[in-house]
Parts: sequence; C-alpha cells; structure tokens
Amino acid sequence: VDLGIYLSPWDRHDPSYVEDIAYNEHYISQLHELLTNYGSVAEIWFDGAHAANVTPPDYKLQAWFALSHQLQSNIIARSDIGPDARWVGNEKAIAGTTSWSTTNANQTGIGPLKHNTTLLQMGDPNGAYWQPPECDVSIRDGWFWHPDQHPKNISTLLKLYYTSVGRNCMLLLNIPPNTTGLLSQEDVDVVIKSRKLIDSIFSVNIGAHAVVTASSIRGGPFKPTNILNDDITTFWAPAEGQKTATLKLSFNSSISFNVVKLQ
Repeated sequence: VDLGIYLSPWDRHDPSYVEDIAYNEHYISQLHELLTNYGSVAEIWFDGAHAANVTPPDYKLQAWFALSHQLQSNIIARSDIGPDARWVGNEKAIAGTTSWSTTNANQTGIGPLKHNTTLLQMGDPNGAYWQPPECDVSIRDGWFWHPDQHPKNISTLLKLYYTSVGRNCMLLLNIPPNTTGLLSQEDVDVVIKSRKLIDSIFSVNIGAHAVVTASSIRGGPFKPTNILNDDITTFWAPAEGQKTATLKLSFNSSISFNVVKLQ
C-alpha cells in the first residue's frame, strides 16, 4: 500500500496563522519534513480549508506544489486546482454524470468561496490540463471512528462505486481506525463483501462473443474488435477528425443487463 498524506493548511492553533509570510514558512517546513523523513510518498492533498468566520493567510499554493515535486519527483499533488489530480467538489463520492479528466485549472480557485463546483464535477472536454477527479467519502457518517456510528451498507457502497468509479473518478474510501488503532471488523466485513459483489457483477464479459461493427474506422491498429479484448493498450478510434461515431454489437441471441462498464 502506497503512502499518501493530507496536510491541512487550516492550522488554526498556530499563532502565525494570521500572518501570510510567517505561516507559509511554517507550512513549508512541515511539508519539507513530511516529504523527506518518511520514505516514498505517492500522493499529497492540499485544500483551502478554513472557518467561515476566519480570513486565512495567503496560501502560497504554487510554492507548495513546486516543493512537493522537488522533494518527491513521482508524487501526485491534488487540490481544487490540481496540479496532478483534482478534488471532485464534494465529500459524497458523487462525480458529474459526465466527468472529463481534462479541465482548466485557471477557471477555478481553491477553498469553499473560490472553487468552481461545476468544473470540478464535470471537467472540460477541451481543457488544457490533465487532472483526473478524485471522490472522497467516509464509510461512516464522519471521518473519525465513534462507537455510536456504523458503516454504510453494501447497497450504499455499490451506489457510491457507480457514482464515482463509474463516472471516471478515483474512489477514496475513508475507513477510520478505532480506539485500539485497528479497523473495526464491521467496517472490514462490509468492504470485503462490497468488493466481492462488484467482482461478481462484472465477472462475465457478455460482449466477448459479439460481432462488432463501427460507423467509422481509422484503420491500422485501431480496429473495432479491440474493444472486446482485455488489453488496456489497444483501442478503437474513428477516422481522423471525426468527432462522432457509433459502435454496434450484434449477438446471436437476446441478452439482458442493467449496467455496462466501458473503459
């Protein structure tokens, strides 16, 4: 399991929080420690968190991004404005019904008063930046473990899978440790059962034996039958410059399904 870090900038207990330069120096020192003392870090989260009645210091985000990449060359830095991945705009694991990996970070800001929720949700098919969305949600009502709370049921987790992964989004499911420092067994059980259910739903490729035709073919290695194999490096493409096209799958007998996975 790779290590990821969320370093919230809302350090309201530090006396320098009201001072732009002093607080950014404080934050960058923390960032330097985290990214140099604990081995390889795969991802780091940034956001513009602050209380509604507080004016935060001027977060020097570009400096934070630059330092992160300098200290960890392969790290994914995620925030409302990227630069490598973007927050989806809510903590409910619900991406836009259409959610592009490309976006325009210069059309949104960071923090609850500045971010463009529609852009975070939907992305932009003509966007200049590749910033895939990430959907975060907790398996419980809150981010931390409480004895009077219980995990979401399997049906709810499946629905969240469809509204996140099913919409081109990385699902980040928070499972909080309990007071023993371990994950509660009831949380573990529902995650395992949900995984088995998802594997079962997509266990059979009903299109594997279909006859595939396309309204447009680029030729060469981009043939329509590529959509039926399990090789993620091959794909079908229409003729150069063609922006709309159709694929048709023909079967020898009737089939029925209630969900389809395209990737």
